[in-house]
Amino acid sequence: CTAPTAGAPCGRCVECRRVENNEHPDLALVSPLEDSKEIKVDQVRALAQDLALTSHGGRRKVVIMTPAERLNRNAANALLKTLEEPPGDALLMLVTGEPSRLPITVQSRCTRITAPAPDRAELARWLAVRGGSVADWTAALSLYGGRPLDVLDLDPVALAGLQRDTHRVLDEGLRGSLDPVETAEAWARDDVALRIAAIESWVQSRAED
Repeated sequence: CTAPTAGAPCGRCVECRRVENNEHPDLALVSPLEDSKEIKVDQVRALAQDLALTSHGGRRKVVIMTPAERLNRNAANALLKTLEEPPGDALLMLVTGEPSRLPITVQSRCTRITAPAPDRAELARWLAVRGGSVADWTAALSLYGGRPLDVLDLDPVALAGLQRDTHRVLDEGLRGSLDPVETAEAWARDDVALRIAAIESWVQSRAED
């Protein structure tokens, strides 16, 4: 940013707009290619060649690699030299939710910065801005382990309804009024993974009570 305010980018200058549109020549985003689940060695080699060139703006080059745990073994090994001696003022950011899956050789060459996850109430409010109620999103998040991006394109009302139905049926089971065969036949028509998640959330709520 050419006009930062209080240390934050202005969001209006040419540089900011180029970053926003993923068009900035000094910003490299490295992720698995569309036809692959891995970050491959050819991507890392191309990155090293790009970093060896002078920055277009005469300032820092920035690399954001995400999810970094997708580096395959050859790519991770090829990245070590660049991590040890970043050319110029290059800054490499390896973003991962599973740091233990990064090779020890990569971890040892990085400074770890932990970003704490928002609590579920904050995530539900963030999702509610995009539609639906906070209560429905809270229920949806409980089914997906608090992972907001996994539920972003789903129907929170349907997920909340599935959770309520599961909890109601299991509560009936505690009272001895559950028909297990009928329940199994009804639930077999649903997404089994979601039903299991709803059962887990019921067990957790009972344990907390």
